[in-house]
Amino acid sequence: MSDLHLDSLEIKNFRCFEHLVIEKLGRVNLIVGRNSVGKTCLLEAIRLYTSKAFMWDLWQILIDRDDIYYKKDDNVAIDIDQLSSLFYNLKIVKYVQNIEIGKPNNDAQKITLNIGYPDGDSIGLADVGERSLGFFYITHNSQKIFHKFPASLGFGLGLTLSYNSPKGNRTFVPTGGIGKFLAARLWDQAVLEGTDAIVLKTLRILVPKISNIYMISGDDNGPIRYPFVKLENTENPIRLSSMGDGMMRVFGLALATVKSKNGYLLIDEFENGLHHSVQVDIWRMIFETAKLLNTQVFATTHSWDCVEAFQEAAAEDHNEEAMLIRLQRKKDGTGIQAISYDERRMAIATEQGIEVR
Repeated sequence: MSDLHLDSLEIKNFRCFEHLVIEKLGRVNLIVGRNSVGKTCLLEAIRLYTSKAFMWDLWQILIDRDDIYYKKDDNVAIDIDQLSSLFYNLKIVKYVQNIEIGKPNNDAQKITLNIGYPDGDSIGLADVGERSLGFFYITHNSQKIFHKFPASLGFGLGLTLSYNSPKGNRTFVPTGGIGKFLAARLWDQAVLEGTDAIVLKTLRILVPKISNIYMISGDDNGPIRYPFVKLENTENPIRLSSMGDGMMRVFGLALATVKSKNGYLLIDEFENGLHHSVQVDIWRMIFETAKLLNTQVFATTHSWDCVEAFQEAAAEDHNEEAMLIRLQRKKDGTGIQAISYDERRMAIATEQGIEVR
């Protein structure tokens, strides 16, 4: 297997994980498990690690989980009670190291998230209230990176789903897709970087007669642009959304994949909007593109069809770069553990119908 950005992972005190270790990761990783065992939590941990817990990344995670509430002035406030949702058993200890994410036994490739109350004497921050969060800081490679939260933050910050990570690009595809604004921006970037052909090839998995893609403004010529496709032997472009949710999902996945060059691609609930008959081909595209663009992929699923499609595509990849990771509760009830299936074990499990979700 070629060098990976992240070949193993350790998480301490984050969400439902008191201490989780995944000893081996692949280039393309599919995360499975029953409800409430931490599939999305694992993606969140990787999001924080790959951005060094950049403030707006943490902010987005809180919004996605409805961990932030409105105050009467229509602003959004963050306080200790809301931040406690990030920590195992919902507990925050003042000035004590709380969350660790990164490579096991390698402090140079690990981040730690520390929470503190306002303390003007120690770091020069104004007191914003006894129970308000004053700051947090990230420790990465022995350097502390401070972030300050004001008492109240406006909600008009919008959604930001793509950042530059320490290892390169990182793109997150939520369950509902990447959205119109990001899709238009990523298409422009794909055209500039010459990866638009990969996106076009991926759409042809569903509709082979697509000859081109365009991003066109609406009737009001506003800032939002919509994807249109040109079909062979037709005169006018067709709006992509009119061709079904599956087309929009595939378009978003393809854009996110090429955007993640030399970095990470994170996909929550891979199968959303995809008929089982096309999932093998989509996985083939992801395997091929991840290898070509040096991308590491992490995706979650609830679907057995998705697991079978993943295994079939992985069996065709001869570099053993696929890994299925099953999260499950320990039999003694002490927490959650990860069970890894490489391509050989995965093939045996799917052939025999062994439940791995």
